[in-house]
This record gives sequence, C-alpha cells and structure tokens, in this order.
Amino acid sequence: MQAERVTETLGGYLLEGRSVQVGHPFGRTLFFKHGWQSWSEAAWVSLKESPKPILPPERRPQCDDPAYALSPVHGGSGLGGVEGYDGRMLFLGALRPGARVEADRLYLKGYANHELQWFLAYGEPLGVLSRYAELLAATLGVRAQQATPRVWCSWYGYYTQISEAQLLQTLAGLQGLPFEVFQVDDGWQQNIGDWEPNAKFPSGMNYLALRVQAQGFTPGLVAGPLHCPAQLPALPGTPRLVPTRRGR
Repeated sequence: MQAERVTETLGGYLLEGRSVQVGHPFGRTLFFKHGWQSWSEAAWVSLKESPKPILPPERRPQCDDPAYALSPVHGGSGLGGVEGYDGRMLFLGALRPGARVEADRLYLKGYANHELQWFLAYGEPLGVLSRYAELLAATLGVRAQQATPRVWCSWYGYYTQISEAQLLQTLAGLQGLPFEVFQVDDGWQQNIGDWEPNAKFPSGMNYLALRVQAQGFTPGLVAGPLHCPAQLPALPGTPRLVPTRRGR
C-alpha cells in the first residue's frame, strides 16, 4: 500500500495523498467503473479486455472525461473497485471531487491534482458503498431534502424521434396525470452543439414552452452548450465562445 498516511476507520481505512496505490491478488478480475456524469458508463468491466473507445469521437465529451477518452487503462471518476473473492469488493473512493481511480491486474490506484482523503475497504459491495456514502456526507455535507418533481421526458417514449406536433398531442394527453415537468429531450436541435430548433419545430421552442406552461407544467429542455463539434460553423453575428488550442 502506498499513501502519505493511513488511519483505520469504521469499515475500512482512510488514506491521504494526491496519489495512492493498493496491491491486490485478484488478477484480471472485474473492475467497477463510475462515470463523471449521467451519460458515463457505470458498470463492471473485465480487466481481461482493453477499454473500448467511445465512438463517434464527437460523443466523447458527452460520455466521459475527454482527457481519458482513449486511455489504455480501465478507470473511472472518483471511485472504483475490483471484484474479490466470494462476491466481495476491494474499493477505493475519493472523499473530495476531482479524482480518478484506475485498476490493472496488480493494483488499484487513485490520482488527484490536490491532497485529499480516500476511503479504502474490502467487503460486500452494498455495505462498502453505503459506508462510503456516509463518509462523503460527513465530508461534503448533506443538502436539505427537497421533493423530487415528477417528470415526463420525451426520451423514454420517443428517443430522438420527436416533433412539435407530436409533443403537443402528447401534452394534451397528459392532462389529469400527476406530472409537474414536461421535459423535451434530444431530437429538437439542429445538431449536437447547434442548439437551435430544427425543421420539426417550426414555431420554435419558446412557443412550445408557453404551451407547456399553459397546461400547468414546468417546461424542460435538454441542451449541452459546451458540447461543440469542431466542424460546427459559427453562428452569424455570434462571437466565438469556445476557446481554441491557442486560447482564442
């Protein structure tokens, strides 16, 4: 084990340092990776296989940290673990944001660009992750509980095959159902990075939002303003907002 300091805690150990490393005897077992946002892969993957690149390349900023899109090493954001014996898990998780956990057939490793604490544990996965959640709450604090809104989202019914006429028909059919938010997901925009309505929304998104509000719902709209493919033409009259490699 490599760390600047190791102290025992309930359910495992607290490690300190910008980088930590723990050896394991499990060989090319399974690795639990965790993504940095909702599009990222969170799953058990085999260390016997190389990481699969995200394709097409334009999707990489949407699905994972672009800095690691082509990494030859299995890794994830903030936490990770390898499968041990009898279904148990050797787990390593950072207690502050901005960390990465990687694994190979010999080691479980954690990296960060600043000093922080890590939680190391070995045991039944649900118990280990529950204890990790407790430590995160103690370190970062817990927000006040708020009621979760009930959302109708076009993604789960229509995927990207949506149009203004179709959504207005759906909106009318939701009357009397216990939804609070009407969420328009992927499929309304010109292109990924070009966040203007396409030809299937001839009246524009403001018109649709007003119709949603008139039915008593809160309008929602998916967008990724920082996700701009290199080939996207600049909008007329709009200054360049995305820096190039030269910082312009």
